Amino acid sequence: MSLQNFFAPQSLVVVGVSRTRGKLGHDLFENVVKGYRGRVYGINPHGGKVAGVRLMKGVDQLPATPDLALIMVPAAIVPTVVTELAERGVKNYVILSSGFREIGPKGQKLENSLTQIIKKYKIRLLGPNCLGFINADLGLNATFAPTQTFDPRADVALISQSGAMAVALLDMAREQGVSLRYMMSIGNRMDVDEIDIIRFISLDTKVKVIAVYSEALGRPDEFFRLCYQLRHRVSVVLLKGGSTTSGSAAALSHTGSLSQPDRLITAACRQSGVVRVSGVRQLFTSAESLRYGPRSLNTEAINIITNAGGPGIIAADTVEQQSLALARFTPAMLRNLGQKLSSAIQLTNPLDLLGDADLKRFTRSIEIMSQTKAVTVLIVTPQTMTPIKELTDWLLDKPKYRQNLVVVYLGGLHMMSSAERLRGAGYAVFTYP
Repeated sequence: MSLQNFFAPQSLVVVGVSRTRGKLGHDLFENVVKGYRGRVYGINPHGGKVAGVRLMKGVDQLPATPDLALIMVPAAIVPTVVTELAERGVKNYVILSSGFREIGPKGQKLENSLTQIIKKYKIRLLGPNCLGFINADLGLNATFAPTQTFDPRADVALISQSGAMAVALLDMAREQGVSLRYMMSIGNRMDVDEIDIIRFISLDTKVKVIAVYSEALGRPDEFFRLCYQLRHRVSVVLLKGGSTTSGSAAALSHTGSLSQPDRLITAACRQSGVVRVSGVRQLFTSAESLRYGPRSLNTEAINIITNAGGPGIIAADTVEQQSLALARFTPAMLRNLGQKLSSAIQLTNPLDLLGDADLKRFTRSIEIMSQTKAVTVLIVTPQTMTPIKELTDWLLDKPKYRQNLVVVYLGGLHMMSSAERLRGAGYAVFTYP
C-alpha cells in the first residue's frame, strides 16, 4: 500500500485535542493548524475551539473521511478510537500516545489489540509511543515539538525511533544550521518502520541524505539491502543506540526493542554503503558533508589544511577512526607546495600553515590540494593574524571549490558570521573537526 496519503495527506483529524495551552494535545493541534494547507478536523469530547478551529465532540461528527488520523488519547482507549475511525474508512494512523509494550505486559496487550485491528481493517499505523512526523513540503508539523528547522528547499531527512531523541535532534539541527525536509518518528514500530519510510522518502528526488537514529532495526537485512540499492542517489547515515549490553537493555525498556549485535551492524554498514556514526553531533556533521560534492570524489583519501597543529591532530585521528586515510602528497604537489609556501612549514598531511598564516598561504594551499580528487578539509582557527573575512570573501568568489572542500571554522561567535556566509553559498561548513 502506498504511503502517499499517509505522509502527504490532503486532510487529517486530530483526536485528543486539549483546550489547555501547554498540554501535548493542544501543542500538537496548534502545530498542525499553523502551517498545514490541507483540511484539518479536531476532536475533543467537550467541543470548544482551539487555534481558530471549532472542535467536534466525537468521530461520528466528522463531515468527511480524512486521509490521516493523529491520535493523542490515553493508551487504554486507543484501540476503541482506532476502531471507530476505521469503521468510517480512515486508513492511516499516527499513535502519539505512550503506554504500550514499552511499559510491559499490560501495554503489550494493548498493542496486540491494535495488531488485530490493523489486520481486520487493512490500515497503516505509525507508532505508538512516537513523536509523529513533519513534511516541510506540505507545511505539516504533525508533532507536539516546537521547531523552526524545516524548509521545503532542504535535502536532508531525519528518521528517529525515539521521540525524545527526535526532539533533541531537531534542536541540534537548528543549532548547527541544518534544515530538514522530513522528520519521521517511529516509536514502537508495530507497523510502519524505517524501511517503509525510506522507500517513501526516496521517491522525493530532492532528498540527498537520510539521517537515522535507531535503537534496534526491525528488518535489518531489508534495511541494508535497500540502502545499498539507493546508495548512488541517497546517502544514509546511521546512529545506532543499544550497541552495548547496557544500551541494549535500555532500548528494550524504552521502546520494547531488542538490539542487534554491534559487530554485525558495523559489517553491514560497510557492505551497504551506510555511514555509521557514534555520536549525535556526528550524525549531522556527516549528513551535512554528504550533501555536497559529486560521488566521484575519493572520500577515502583526505587532505587536511590548518593554521593550528592541535585541531589538525584531532582531524587526523577522526579520519583513521572512521576507517579513512590521509592522502599522500604526490611529488608534483610537494614541489608546488615547496615553491609557494614558507620553508618553515613541514610538507606533511595534515599541512600546518602555522599561526601566522596569511591569505596567500591559505589560498595557495587550497589551490594545490584541490587539483586532486581527494576531499580537502580546511580547518581555520581565529588567531590574531588569521584573515577570516578575507579568506571567506576569496572562497565566496571561488564556487568551484565547493565540490571538494570541507570548511571547519573552529571557534565561537567570532567565526559565526563568516561560517553562515559560506554555508549560504553552498559550502559544507562546520564548527569543529
